[in-house]
Amino acid sequence: MCHSELIELLLGIHVAVLLGSLAAFYAYSDRTDGFAASLKGNNETLRELRRKICRALEINLNPVFESPGAVPSPVLGPNGGTYVERSVNPVGSEIYRESIRDFLEDRIEFICDYHSLFNASKRWCFWTDSFRNIVLGLFCWQLFSSFIFLIDKATKVDISLWVLASFSTISVLAIMSAIISVIFRLIHYRTIVSVRLKYAEL
Repeated sequence: MCHSELIELLLGIHVAVLLGSLAAFYAYSDRTDGFAASLKGNNETLRELRRKICRALEINLNPVFESPGAVPSPVLGPNGGTYVERSVNPVGSEIYRESIRDFLEDRIEFICDYHSLFNASKRWCFWTDSFRNIVLGLFCWQLFSSFIFLIDKATKVDISLWVLASFSTISVLAIMSAIISVIFRLIHYRTIVSVRLKYAEL
């Protein structure tokens, strides 16, 4: 394959990638609507999980604070010695620790689901934003590469093979990065959907 044929081949490939990256960037250019549509219902699910966790903790700790116990506190009165009972702070007591342990054992699923949904939402947003930035960079790089190839074709200036190889290598790395970001987006979105479906009846 001669140099001109190689340039035409690379130019066709880079123009195709350029159009594809342009379409992908257009689809993800407005992050606000995309995020809102994809994460719709997350806040409601997180809010309901927080309510259930707080309610369960309240139920477990309410008896502890209603009857914390008391200890005699001697007080000298005008008619001799006497005493009054002083309420004990239950925090740190054995019954307090048992109530916390019972709460964790009974509601650990709610806590884990809340943690999973919250982290999955954050990571999904991160990888979505990364994908958008990678596609934007890929589009700019393809525009620059196509321009260089057009100069080579129009002026008959032979660009060295290592330059052509470096252009193509960077493009391939950018495409692979975009694919990886899409994979991670799907993984985290799967977690989001599974947790939300689990509490769909809330």
